[in-house]
Amino acid sequence: MKDFLEIWAEAFPDAVMQKLGVEVVWEPADELPAAKAAVAVEMRWEGEWQGRCVLVGAWQEIAQLMGEADAEEKKSKKAGMPDEQAAGRWRKWVRETLEGMMIPEQPKSIELLERPRGVPLVPCILRAGEMAVHLALVSEVKTKPDPEPVSQAAGAGSRAEDASLPPIQGTGNPGLDLLLDIEVDVSLRFGSRELAIRELLATGPGDVLELDRTITDPVDLVVGDKIVARGEVVLVNGNFGLRVTEVAEPRKCLESVRCLF
Repeated sequence: MKDFLEIWAEAFPDAVMQKLGVEVVWEPADELPAAKAAVAVEMRWEGEWQGRCVLVGAWQEIAQLMGEADAEEKKSKKAGMPDEQAAGRWRKWVRETLEGMMIPEQPKSIELLERPRGVPLVPCILRAGEMAVHLALVSEVKTKPDPEPVSQAAGAGSRAEDASLPPIQGTGNPGLDLLLDIEVDVSLRFGSRELAIRELLATGPGDVLELDRTITDPVDLVVGDKIVARGEVVLVNGNFGLRVTEVAEPRKCLESVRCLF
């Protein structure tokens, strides 16, 4: 799959060519745009593409690209930077050009900002007819990472859903077969102990209650009041999960489901 810069180098000049009606070429360069009167526009993606791309250029050359060279040349002798209206037209020009680009998705936002500092700039030249516009890119756009595969361990208090587990065959009992597709709540039980009501009422913040199991003992996977499996506690994407080590017989699991109704 092509990265963002490769896609940009193909799609951006094609869109500019359609906009201007002249042959356009995008080439790598050795020099960055002049720092004086440099303007930058930031494009930010938050979908399948994530991150930002900053396009930097010298205002006099950008004005020439937009067909405003004569008017802006007079202004630039008095003020090196474009006024607010001119900068707004540059942002609009970039947005319209992006809309003509063959890219997976449009940016969520396009904003003007000062020339970025402390980040690597990729210099390039946009040749449009007889114009040569020196530009630079800051590319921090990446493809959205694929979601991590769902763990076979069911989180505490979650619903048991794992298509990777082999399906349970029919029991031969029509009544129980009707229960096979019903979803049930499962929970993890770490241990228990008996407390007198006096002790329970006296319990407060900071108190520690010792359970009847050590940290090395397996925990129970419980449906209703029946234990259907045991295993080790693990972390799954920041949540508690269970690595199953013992499983009850399927018929006993079904009996535990039946006790809920």
